[in-house]
Amino acid sequence: MLALTLALMLQASSSGARPPPSSTDLPQWSRVPSAAEMAAAYPAGPRAEGLAGSGVMDCTVGAAGELTACEAVSESPVGAGFAAAALSLATRFQLPLKAPSGAAVAGRTVRVPIRWLNPAKRKLPEISMLDENGRTGTVAFNCRVNSARIYDNCVVVEARPAAPTLFGVAGEVVLRQKPPANLSPGDRVQLVVQVRAE
Repeated sequence: MLALTLALMLQASSSGARPPPSSTDLPQWSRVPSAAEMAAAYPAGPRAEGLAGSGVMDCTVGAAGELTACEAVSESPVGAGFAAAALSLATRFQLPLKAPSGAAVAGRTVRVPIRWLNPAKRKLPEISMLDENGRTGTVAFNCRVNSARIYDNCVVVEARPAAPTLFGVAGEVVLRQKPPANLSPGDRVQLVVQVRAE
């Protein structure tokens, strides 16, 4: 009975011991995965299909600045293998031992989002649209041509200003565009939308 109680106490203390993730007073990474390591971790099926995706993990910073006890917290698209891919790269990250304030980094919880995105094969002519709500700005998307010959899996790669409401209105315009005939399913293209006030 004592062994069982002790085991339950250890489980409870270990599950509640990790503080929530925070990016406050976090130093720049001293080591990150190389381009070759990122490419090697890209799930094979999604890469072949030109599917962009991301995995997010929470990790504890170890005594030497390494990431330990990493757990996947999300992936997109779900079930495509990006969470496992993110976890496979955990040993490739390292943080300095001191935060910008001088505080120790060891023991902190960090959230690490990792995105995989094949480069655009072509940049298409800029699309101009008028917005009745008076929004202005420019949003660049990297989108995939799917087997139905429409755009999907669009990722915002640049935006000025970085306003989520602008992403939505510009994204609707992108999804109404027809891909050029010389693009194949799985190809990715860059589409830039210039939003002007009506």
